[in-house]
Amino acid sequence: MNKTPVDITDPEYQIRQVAATMRMSGFILTEEDKQQLRDIISGKITAEEAIEQVKQKYNLREKGESI
Repeated sequence: MNKTPVDITDPEYQIRQVAATMRMSGFILTEEDKQQLRDIISGKITAEEAIEQVKQKYNLREKGESI
């Protein structure tokens, strides 16, 4: 069996891995979710900034609500 080596540093490979894990848990990543992951991986935004964007999108504030 001849397998092509996988580049685990490839952002698209990483996103596919996250999507597969989420899918096993019953969650499907949208294209928006995947783009946000690309932005985090590339350093365009931090994970903390992404969390804040999600909080703002769903109107979650610092009142103890969690996502």
